[in-house]
Amino acid sequence: MSDFLKRIISAISSFFLTIASFFGLAAKPDLPVNHGQWLLDVPAYEAGQYCETLYDTGTGLENEVLKEPQQTSSMQLVRSTTLQDADNYAARLQREGWRQTFENRLAGLVVRAYEKDAQRVYLCFDEKTGITRVIDDCCNTVPLDRFGYSQSVPQPPVTVPDTPTEPFESEPIDPQETQINEANAPAAMPLPAHSDVVTAPAETNVPPRDFRLQPGVYQYSLPYYDSAHSDAELYAKNGMLYVIVLPDGKLVIIDGGAPHQCANANIEAFIRFLREITGRGAGTRMQIAMWYGTHCHADHIDFFYKVIHKHYRELELERVMFNYQSHKVLPYANRVDKLRNLLVKYYPDLQYVKCRTGYAFSFLDARFEILYTHEQLISAEDAALPATNANDCCSVLKLTLGGKTFLFLGDSNQLVQQELLRCYDGQMLHADVLQAAHHMYNNLTELYPVIAPQYVMCPQSMSRTVDVYPSYATFRKLVPAQRMYFADQAIYGFLPQADGRISVSYRPPVCFAYDNSGL
Repeated sequence: MSDFLKRIISAISSFFLTIASFFGLAAKPDLPVNHGQWLLDVPAYEAGQYCETLYDTGTGLENEVLKEPQQTSSMQLVRSTTLQDADNYAARLQREGWRQTFENRLAGLVVRAYEKDAQRVYLCFDEKTGITRVIDDCCNTVPLDRFGYSQSVPQPPVTVPDTPTEPFESEPIDPQETQINEANAPAAMPLPAHSDVVTAPAETNVPPRDFRLQPGVYQYSLPYYDSAHSDAELYAKNGMLYVIVLPDGKLVIIDGGAPHQCANANIEAFIRFLREITGRGAGTRMQIAMWYGTHCHADHIDFFYKVIHKHYRELELERVMFNYQSHKVLPYANRVDKLRNLLVKYYPDLQYVKCRTGYAFSFLDARFEILYTHEQLISAEDAALPATNANDCCSVLKLTLGGKTFLFLGDSNQLVQQELLRCYDGQMLHADVLQAAHHMYNNLTELYPVIAPQYVMCPQSMSRTVDVYPSYATFRKLVPAQRMYFADQAIYGFLPQADGRISVSYRPPVCFAYDNSGL
């Protein structure tokens, strides 16, 4: 083709492009989409609209109150996203060398976790809202796929030295701890007359020693404030403590009692109980697969704190899981940091994972699923937390053990109820055994019927609750009185059987008034 002809064709092409451009018909080059400002130190999420404020999700084993933390986990929310966007981001992370350590599809939530070198990322896409949560998860000591275990190697009993490596020196109770504890108990509730209507519900006819080493969940008995024990300096209105026996004889402990439940005699009784259900005699160490904390209030921490403060040599603690909100978002007492310091001091090889919504892991055939953490409440517009109390920052745990399901709500309140009902259907929320929320104070009238439990564990005094708290009437519409088990009445064990039943064992409570022995 001659140069002259090329110039003619070029001129004609330019003429028609000019005409098309004038009428808005010409193809335009791709322009960058304005997602907003990406703030995390991980690859940017290339879709949707960024919330340009980070939410501080808190630390793990590092202090927040006693000293400024070196690092905390931060979350950035992205709205107006799709599942394809989340898949594309996940594919990009893997192309760039990030290893996927976890994936789970839980109802409308798609949850993934990745690690690269020393960095970890949590990714949660919510199909119902189109919101993606991205967390720079810097607090964990191990990735989630190394947290659980599928095989257990029998370990010979480890002998405890005859003399302590250091003397036990108790610490005084911080007044802030009891103030927070009292603030979470209803002030206007009347104190009923003392009642011994039921000392052991009818369905507790199983001899306790027949079930030593059998997998199950125990609601441990604690001394509670009521009309027969009405000195608030000696008894506590709150507190809860659960022990799970795993198929290999290891234990999982959930939470711990209030400051005024920490009499020395109560601590020693608990250690004897652990030895009984594990079959480990005095002078040998007991294996604790995990301590799980629902939230940061003193009545869910202090008893466990004193147990390990006094008896760390007898307890081989392998893992810890909790997700406490940042102290800067909602303040909490110094005891939380003191617990962190004890854990690091006594268990330097401890595995820690900050639990997130959608996480799941197993210890042999005991499966643990995290249905809710406080990050679910955060606004995608301004990263604000609507909760004004740490009870709505509880982590909600579902356990499947021996074919039966257990749901631990901690002190969950209305915001948690709304989020659980928004995310999950009745099949996901159903549990055979339910821990009643917030010591029976919070009446979750919409959530409890959906859970539809067969048994209810009540971490509270019976005489303060029966026909007094509205939640009691709610539960009585769902289960008979004989299937409501109060923590002041006994140590109850819920033991799944091979024939599909749940046997409930009974041990008399061993509870003493507070003795001013400190923590």
